[in-house]
Amino acid sequence: MARAYHAWVNESHLRSEEELVRRQRAVRDSAGWALNRDLLAARRMIRVFRGNDRELTTFLDVQAEPERALALWTVGNPEFEPFLDEADRLLHNYLAAVAALRDHQRRLWQQHPPADPRAEAEYKRRTALFSDPLCMFVQDLRNYTHHRQLPVAQGSLHVDVQGGVVMAGVTIARERLVTWDNWRAESRTFLDAAPDAIPLRDVVGSYSRAVEQFGVWFVPAFVTAHRADFDELARLQRELERLYTAT
Repeated sequence: MARAYHAWVNESHLRSEEELVRRQRAVRDSAGWALNRDLLAARRMIRVFRGNDRELTTFLDVQAEPERALALWTVGNPEFEPFLDEADRLLHNYLAAVAALRDHQRRLWQQHPPADPRAEAEYKRRTALFSDPLCMFVQDLRNYTHHRQLPVAQGSLHVDVQGGVVMAGVTIARERLVTWDNWRAESRTFLDAAPDAIPLRDVVGSYSRAVEQFGVWFVPAFVTAHRADFDELARLQRELERLYTAT
C-alpha cells in the first residue's frame, strides 16, 4: 500500500513538472513574449538616452551659473580646457544615444508592425516631426562626429556690466561644420540660419523635448497596437504563476 502511494505521488509530481515545462514553453513561444522582450529593450534604450541627456544638460547648466562661469572663464584658468574636454565627451555620449534610440524605436515598430492602419499612419505623422531642421541637424551631427570629428566646442561669456548679468555657455563652431559635404538639406537649412557660435544647450534642449514628446506616445501606442497579444501573454503568465503556487 505504501509502495503504491509513493508511486502515485511520484507520478503526480512528474505530471506537475511536465505541466510546468509545458506552460513555461507556452509563455516563451507566445507572440506577446517576443513583443514584450523587444519593448523592454527599447525602453532600456530610452533610459540610456535620458541618462546621457541628464548628464550633459546638468553639466552645461552648472557651468553656466554666474559665479562659476566668471571663475571658469578667467584668462589662464587651467580648468578651462578640461571643462571643454568634458563637454566634448558628454556631447559624444548624447549623440550616440540619439542614434541608438532612433534605431531601436524604428526597428521595434518595423519588426512588429500594427495591424491597424491608423496606428501606422499616426506613427508616420509623429516620426515626420523629427524631419524639421533642428532635429535633422542633431541626427546628422552624430554622423559628423562618427565619420569626421567632434564638433569644436568653445566657451561663450557675455557680461552686462550695467545690468550685472552674466551669460555663459558652450557653443559649437558653425564655420567648421559647414565645410562637411554630407549634411542633408534640412540640416543645411538649420546651419544657414544658425549663428556662428551655435548654443549647445539650446539645441540639446529642443531635441530632447521632441524625444520625450514622442516617447510619451510611443510605448502606450505600441502596447495598444498589440493589445490582444499582450493580454494573451498576461493570461499565460497568470496560469503559470498559479501552477507554481500549487506545486
